[in-house]
Amino acid sequence: MDVGVIFLFVFFLLGVAFHSFFIFLARASRKIFLYPVRINSKWGYIAQDGKIAIKPQFEDAGDFKEGLAPIQLGGKWGYIDKNGKRVIKPQFDDAENFKEGLAWIQLGGKWGYIDKRGKVVTNHP
Repeated sequence: MDVGVIFLFVFFLLGVAFHSFFIFLARASRKIFLYPVRINSKWGYIAQDGKIAIKPQFEDAGDFKEGLAPIQLGGKWGYIDKNGKRVIKPQFDDAENFKEGLAWIQLGGKWGYIDKRGKVVTNHP
């Protein structure tokens, strides 16, 4: 096989690899990071640029993990997504962040894990 053809083929493959890598970096840099912020006794979320992303409306708010954040309304905890949509209604006495698809919650004095749909998957006394 001609050395020039091999060189062009290797050069082409390197170009494809670099192109894919830069696309990956561009997509990763567009990731949305939201941070809890308290304004006038209510909690909401701000983006990295300092602009309000989810208006302050919660009694308390936690960090986003795995796309969901615990929020407190009416004394109960639930979860919102990064658009501010309530994906798991406030119903828990306490709620922790999601990790590996599960979140540790307290309901009626009992602790357990819920999945991202809000279904209790394990109970502990």
